[in-house]
Amino acid sequence: MIYFIQGKITKRVKIGFTKRHIGSRMSSLQTGSPDKLIFLGACAGNKSREKQLHKKFSPSHIHGEWFKKSVYLKEFVLNNCIHSLREAELVNIAINEGVLTEEKAISMNASDLVKIGESNMIRIMESIS
Repeated sequence: MIYFIQGKITKRVKIGFTKRHIGSRMSSLQTGSPDKLIFLGACAGNKSREKQLHKKFSPSHIHGEWFKKSVYLKEFVLNNCIHSLREAELVNIAINEGVLTEEKAISMNASDLVKIGESNMIRIMESIS
């Protein structure tokens, strides 16, 4: 999953990729950050798509994977991302379990991804009982 997090004070936005839980990745990043980090959203993707997004937002690039918040970046996150960390984690689990391929997930809209993530979690919970 590709995640977008923002520093509360600096307003800088990190565009990153992780296969593990986004919350775990945020915790790791928070440890090394003097700024409180806020989850903005996540969308399906791989390292290649992450690089495409870095290129797309290169006019706002600051350093590494950090970008100045811009109108274009804000619109992208609003229109293309899952805004709930919980829902993004459910989609990430579905992808990691092979319920959904990254390629298929990339082509889907956020609301359809969330439905698949939630359905997968229901399936998992039912298999436990």
